[in-house]
Amino acid sequence: MTAEEEHTRKLLCYMDSICSEEIDNIGLIKFFQLLLTAHWENGNNHGKYSDSLGCLSTTPGHVSGMRISSSIDANPKDITAAPQINIRLGETKFLKTHMDDKVGESDDGNVEHKVWTASTMLRLTHTFETPAQAQFAAASNLEFISAISGELKKILNLIHIQPVLLSDFKKEKNGGSDNFNVDLVFDISYNYYVSVNLETHRIKVIASNISI
Repeated sequence: MTAEEEHTRKLLCYMDSICSEEIDNIGLIKFFQLLLTAHWENGNNHGKYSDSLGCLSTTPGHVSGMRISSSIDANPKDITAAPQINIRLGETKFLKTHMDDKVGESDDGNVEHKVWTASTMLRLTHTFETPAQAQFAAASNLEFISAISGELKKILNLIHIQPVLLSDFKKEKNGGSDNFNVDLVFDISYNYYVSVNLETHRIKVIASNISI
C-alpha cells in the first residue's frame, strides 16, 4: 500500500466515524468540506499531479494559504481569492413517491422522522492563479472522489454519485483579479433525512379545541 493509499484509508475511516447516516444538504456540504480540507493538507496526495500541486496545503499557517470554502461558511471570505476550492450544491429535487415517507419517531411521539430520495449537483469551483493549476486541481479532485466513490456511498448512504462536468478554465470576472476557475460537478442522489417536531402543532390543535 502506497503512502497515498494509506492516507486515503485513514481519512475515510475518520470520516466514517464522524458521519451520521441521517444526512441533509448541510451535512453533505460539511462532509465534503472536511474531506477535501484533510485531503489537501499534504501536497503529496495528488499522485501524478503532485509535482504541480505539492506546494499547496490547507494546513493552518501554510505559506500557500490554500483554502477549502463552502456556501455555508459562518464567516465567508472572498470566494474569488486564490488558491481556493469552493463547495456548493445546486437545487435539490425530490423524487415523487406514493410510499409513506415516515421512517420512525421519538419515544414520546413528539418527533417524527421522515426520509425522501433527493437529487442534487455538487459543484467544486477551483480558483487558482494560473489555468494549469486550476485544471490540475480539478483533475486531482476528480480522480480522488471517483476512486473513493464506493466508500462514499457506504459512509453517506448515497444512492448514486457520478461526475457530469469538468469545465474548461475561465478567467475570474469579479474583483478585477487575474485568477482562473475550473468547475467540477457531480450528480448525487441520496436519502434526505428530516426530523419534524409535532409538539407545536399539537398545542395549536388543543388550544383551538378548548377556545371559547
